[in-house]
This record gives sequence, C-alpha cells and structure tokens, in this order.
Amino acid sequence: MNVTRAWLLPISVDRQLAVGIHFMATLLWQPPCWHLAGMPVFSTGWVAWPQGLLPLFDLRLLLGETHALAAEHVVVLRYLDSSQRLLFAGLRVMHRPSLITVSDDQVCQLPDDHGLWRQIAPSCFRAAQSVVPIIDPSRLFNLNYAELAALSAG
Repeated sequence: MNVTRAWLLPISVDRQLAVGIHFMATLLWQPPCWHLAGMPVFSTGWVAWPQGLLPLFDLRLLLGETHALAAEHVVVLRYLDSSQRLLFAGLRVMHRPSLITVSDDQVCQLPDDHGLWRQIAPSCFRAAQSVVPIIDPSRLFNLNYAELAALSAG
C-alpha cells in the first residue's frame, strides 16, 4: 500500500482540499491584500509577498459561495505555467493547514457537486466523514478566466 504526505487546506466549515507537500511554499498570516477593479469575482485581489504581488484566489467563490473569506490565512502555492516556468499564487484558507498522511485505501470518487473538480483535482480521498479533492495548482492557476467563470456558474 502506498502512503504519502499532503497538506490539508480548510476552505470552509464543511469543505477541505489537499495539495501535495511540494506545492505549498509558505503560509502567510494576515497579509496585506489589494483588490483591483476588473478582476474576476473568484480572484479576490493581490497579496504582498517578499518576491512581489501574487494573485489571490478563493475557491469557495468558484464553488458558488457568495462571500469571500477574510484573508487571515493565505497559502502560497507553487505551480508551473504552460511554459513550464515556476510561479506562485495565493489561496485563501479558513484555518491553518495541517500535514496529513494519505494512503491508497482512502481513495474515493471526486465529488459530483461541481464541474470544477474534474478540471483541477486528479484524485480524491476520504478523511473521517469528508471527501477531500487533491488539487493540482498548475491545473487550477492555468485555467483561463473564461473557463473559470463558466465553472463558477455551475
């Protein structure tokens, strides 16, 4: 049986996501954030980071929630763009992430409540009574805004 480690990211009271440990660069606590006019609703602004400003996303908004999370915690994720350049983006989380161990016997089907999961999550596992999609930051952050807007509409 294969076993691996992942970061568990709580994005709401009843929803958690996971990412491989190598995708998380850092956790920012109460970072300064800015919203710029014309940004898509799910991209909730920019967050300051020592290497510059990063785009800030709230997956809850893509999943149909109507209010963004307060940016008390922002997870900075690494990803590769379509040219294979290493980039970074911020993802709002509700609480501090936790490091967990996941095994093959926890694998389950992706949730079918939203088309977004098929686009950004290559796999899923069961933890306690929850289904936890494992997101691929490259898949998420390389989707274009039109695709993301269509997915957030349902």
